[in-house]
Amino acid sequence: MTPATVLQRWLGEQPWLAERCARIADGDERALYLALGQAGRRLGRAPLAVDPALAARARPGWDPTRWSVDQAARALLVLSFPAAPAERWQAVIERCFGNATLEEQVALYQALPLLPHPERLVARAGAGIRSAAEAVVAAVALDNPYPAEQLPDPAFQQMVLKCVFLGLPTARIVGLAQRRHPELGRMLAHYVRERRLAGRSVDPAVEQLAQACGAAME
Repeated sequence: MTPATVLQRWLGEQPWLAERCARIADGDERALYLALGQAGRRLGRAPLAVDPALAARARPGWDPTRWSVDQAARALLVLSFPAAPAERWQAVIERCFGNATLEEQVALYQALPLLPHPERLVARAGAGIRSAAEAVVAAVALDNPYPAEQLPDPAFQQMVLKCVFLGLPTARIVGLAQRRHPELGRMLAHYVRERRLAGRSVDPAVEQLAQACGAAME
């Protein structure tokens, strides 16, 4: 099963959503923008009932256990838009992100690992990491296999550091163990030293991660 069919199964019979997805599948760009904005009101924001094992089979590393119904619907809406030609698809997706509310941005960033042309979304993921909105950073960084698979080392390391600054749980960064790097260890060790010099507490998990990356801690 594809992520789209899995989402359809979890969302169940939703006539409004089915009609919008059909229009979007025909390349109706305006229908996509409008539906993204209407999903919360039309379908509600209740927690999505998911099967984690089914999600992992449909897309390795995908963990939607914290998604809501409207977030799943927004992901399905975006997945309905034709992936070819790639240039038009990317332009439409960028407009979706650019015009999105905070709520919509979170759903779109969570959906990154499900979207086609992942190589075209690296800059967009980077923009999410730089966001001033903690919810957006979390949507990119946590429970999301896209960063570990697609981001170059400097961007991935900055993402981890941003999570540490914000107090987000690094244990939920997918693929972190495989992307450990001495430079990340150096940055985390510097962060730990600065915190201690300022008389501030340090999360033991951060120090442990620095050491796991090869940093020598004082």
